[in-house]
Amino acid sequence: INLFGVSKGGDVCLALAAFLGEKIGGTVAVSSACASMPGPTYYKGNEVVKGTKFTLEKERPFAPDIDPEVVLSESERHVPVERAKGPVLYIYGREDKLFDGDNPLVQYVQQKAFEAGKMDFQIQTYEGLGHLLDVPNTPVCTEAMNPLVPFVVKYGGKIQEHSLAQIDAWPRIVNFFKNV
Repeated sequence: INLFGVSKGGDVCLALAAFLGEKIGGTVAVSSACASMPGPTYYKGNEVVKGTKFTLEKERPFAPDIDPEVVLSESERHVPVERAKGPVLYIYGREDKLFDGDNPLVQYVQQKAFEAGKMDFQIQTYEGLGHLLDVPNTPVCTEAMNPLVPFVVKYGGKIQEHSLAQIDAWPRIVNFFKNV
C-alpha cells in the first residue's frame, strides 16, 4: 500500500508509515508539519506522538503551534518518520503561508532519518508552490475554508509558479510510486 496526503493528511500518512512498518510501501507527504497536530496521535489505543496546542489566529491560523522553532525543541511532538520502512517523498512550497515559505522541521526530520540509516527520504521543493498541491490543470487554490478553523485560511502560492509546480510534481509522484 502506498500513501499520499496533503497537510494534515500528510501527517497521518507519515504516522501510518512510521507505525505500520512493512505494510506500507512508499509515502508522499505534501506540506506536512511532520508533527502531531492539532492533537495527539494514537496507535492501538496508546498515545504515540504528543499533540500540539491549538491557536486560532487569522494570519497564521496554526501558529505558534507549528512554529518550527517550537516544534524542533519538542521531539515528542515529531512523527518518527525514521521508523518508516518504505521510501518517503516530502514536497513543499516556498510560498506556503502556513510555514512562512520554509519549514526547517522537514530538514530536521530528514537528518534524523539519515542518522537512523534511512537514506530513502527525499525532499522536493518548489519556489512558487503554496500549501496545497492539486492535480495539474486545475485552478490554484490560494485560500479556502479549513475544517479546523472557522475562517478562510490563506494557503499561499503564486498562480503561474504554483501551476507549473503541480504539472511537475504529479509525474514525479507517479514515478515515485511506480519505483516502490
